[in-house]
Parts: sequence; C-alpha cells; structure tokens
Amino acid sequence: MLEVGIEGIKMASQHSELQALINIRS
Repeated sequence: MLEVGIEGIKMASQHSELQALINIRS
C-alpha cells in the first residue's frame, strides 16, 4: 500500500510538472 502511494505521488508530481511546462508554452 505504501509503495503504491509513493508511486502515485511521484506520478502526480510529474504530471503537475508537465502541466506547468504546457502552461508556460501556451
């Protein structure tokens, strides 16, 4: 359970970084 939570947090942080890059470009 804990590992899944950590992976979820990593994916969420990566997704937010991608959103930030997209927002900067547009």
